[in-house]
Amino acid sequence: RFWASEEALVHPGLQRAAIAASGDDTVQTRVTDIARGRQWPDAYKIRVVRNEFTDRWHGRDDELRAVAGSEGPLFQAALAAGDARIATPIVGEAAGLIRDVEPAAAILQRMTADAETRLGAGARFLSA
Repeated sequence: RFWASEEALVHPGLQRAAIAASGDDTVQTRVTDIARGRQWPDAYKIRVVRNEFTDRWHGRDDELRAVAGSEGPLFQAALAAGDARIATPIVGEAAGLIRDVEPAAAILQRMTADAETRLGAGARFLSA
């Protein structure tokens, strides 16, 4: 949730794209990590908002690795510019549940208030 806070070191263009997405607009893929030059074990993928880049490269990992020298800088430039057509906004399974960017303090306050409420409600299940 803090990825969509005002303080997050995320370009607002990527935040807007992620907020507009639903879970159906996402894909688990390796192409984001390949484009960023990250080497993760094959078992690990990242969930991102689908876009032109993922539509072009998803499932073509080896081909992307072969042209990473030219595609990687394009991806990095799109990331810096907040171009969500190429840079892939990183989302989780909660895609579609976050609808705004707000201060981290407001997010934290709401989360702690919700936790207090839920923990208080659970007290009825405790016995002395």
